[in-house]
Amino acid sequence: MKYNDDYKVPLFKTWKTWYIFVIAFLFLLIIAFGLITKYFS
Repeated sequence: MKYNDDYKVPLFKTWKTWYIFVIAFLFLLIIAFGLITKYFS
């Protein structure tokens, strides 16, 4: 199966950097949520 490379990558030059950014952003959200819930508990 041929991958369609014509599809534009959002914000970054390659899909690899985009996935790394998304995973890092979700990880930071999890940490922030944990800190907030610990603070208000």
